[in-house]
Amino acid sequence: MSIKKHVISILAVLILAGYIFQFVSVLHAQSQITEIRSLAWSPNGTQVAMGGITEPADFSSYAPILSIRNATNMSPIVNLATVSSGQTDTITSVSWSPDGKYLASGSADGTIAVWAINDPAKTLGQLLAKFGNFDTPVYNVAWSPDGKWIASLEAVEQITIWDATNYNLVDSTSIIASANLSWSPDSAWLATSTDNGALIYKISTTGTFVPSLQYNLFLDSSYPSASGVSWNSSGNQIAVANSGTNQIFIFDTSTQKLNRKLSLANAPGTLAWSPDGTKFAFADGNSSVVRIVNATTGSELANYATGSSNAAQTVAWKADSSKVGFSSSGETPQIVTAPGLPTSTPTPTDTSIATRTNLTPDDLYRMVKIEGGVNLVGDTKTWPKQARLLADGKIQEFEEYVKYLVNSRDTDSKS
Repeated sequence: MSIKKHVISILAVLILAGYIFQFVSVLHAQSQITEIRSLAWSPNGTQVAMGGITEPADFSSYAPILSIRNATNMSPIVNLATVSSGQTDTITSVSWSPDGKYLASGSADGTIAVWAINDPAKTLGQLLAKFGNFDTPVYNVAWSPDGKWIASLEAVEQITIWDATNYNLVDSTSIIASANLSWSPDSAWLATSTDNGALIYKISTTGTFVPSLQYNLFLDSSYPSASGVSWNSSGNQIAVANSGTNQIFIFDTSTQKLNRKLSLANAPGTLAWSPDGTKFAFADGNSSVVRIVNATTGSELANYATGSSNAAQTVAWKADSSKVGFSSSGETPQIVTAPGLPTSTPTPTDTSIATRTNLTPDDLYRMVKIEGGVNLVGDTKTWPKQARLLADGKIQEFEEYVKYLVNSRDTDSKS
């Protein structure tokens, strides 16, 4: 080998060693990787519970994250992950009891745990129970609004109802390809998203599934891919996110029929309906951004970068709808102030006929046809009536009116 080639070989080795040294240095500097998988506000909005996992950059070991933070400044209140008899793997889900005294957590170790947080008769962070002991991870836990039940979703494709008083198993049912759990506000129904829509289960007063009252809400779409489900605060509507077509489908729960669709600019992932009913917050399924959109029109109101290379794992509203919390790249979740609605846009609570009839045909076209994904037909003079029927949830009357317009001239538009 010539001296020139020998020198080049030595330089190449030195350059490669430099790259390796830089990589090892970066790996050493990034001492751990943290993922927040779940976040929940306490009912009174003063605390935030979060769960996840942390591990060294070399993936040599891992430890669960489960802690309670002060919602104002995110300062730690109690670290539940250090309890020796607690859960040993990723904390996948957290859910508060409705009185805010207790917290339920689901883990990849196959267990559900209940902790005392704000019970003056108990020690802060006391482990009250650990149950389940499944061979596969628990994906989701949800405490019923009436405080009686804890629902869990397991990787064995099963939903289980537990008694929140004695933690005994009450009932279970099989489910395929489910993503999350959501109780109706009256605790009478339990919903979960599936590949092609959502399933709603009737739950009896004794906590059992009622087989005769189980409804499928199918996404009327060429590319159904349900990624989240969320009830409104009154329980008369339920929203299903469809990441396959960048839409949110909203169903009336009394009829199980589609009320409207919201067409979005981005793919909705994890979905949360604001308690005041005016907005949706969701994790963008194709980027590391959380977006908030108008619940009437689907127009984007704000977006927030999570600071991570991955999509947010969890999005949660404060009970008064003033703030949104979501997971980010570090151990501290992000809390942001929710944007307001444009003053010119009617909110879901604004149902006056005068407001809707004063909208121009262009406004109606934008709100109902383009953003809502609904085709308005006939003369533009008939569009206010079509919009009123849709806004009032009179889907059957709307469909009959559209058929009438297709086959004949609408004489009602002159009256």
